[in-house]
Amino acid sequence: MARGPKKKQDEPIEEVQVVGKMDAERAKKIILKDIIPERTKVGEHSQAISTAFKEITKHCNIPSWVVRTVMKLRDLEDAKQEHELRALNAMLAAFNLGVIAPDLVDQANGSNGTNVIPMRKTDDAPGLIPLGDDDFDDDKFAEAAGEDPADLKLAN
Repeated sequence: MARGPKKKQDEPIEEVQVVGKMDAERAKKIILKDIIPERTKVGEHSQAISTAFKEITKHCNIPSWVVRTVMKLRDLEDAKQEHELRALNAMLAAFNLGVIAPDLVDQANGSNGTNVIPMRKTDDAPGLIPLGDDDFDDDKFAEAAGEDPADLKLAN
């Protein structure tokens, strides 16, 4: 086990602090009124969560770590979520784990395997209209935004 540096003999001794008076009765009241009832509720909630995880692992055949990971990703903001998915995808590719080999069902359906984390298709992304292009007018901008060109109003 590592030891800290030896203290020099000429260092002054630290000041002594005054210890406050103990109030065991107040501590007892707080324990009985606040801590024990809440700890019971935590235990009940923990049991419900544990039962739900067991249901998922046994009947849905999904490992609990996968469920926890999805729950963590679901709670992230969009940019952070996308970053973590990209990082996971990169790590899976680095370890050659990014593609699931086709099984007999996939082969029967004509599939040659799938990516573990499929990235968003570019067709799903909204189209961008280049600025300064004379071929695009306000009507095309409105259509790209999903608005009716007749309903557009200038902002004040």
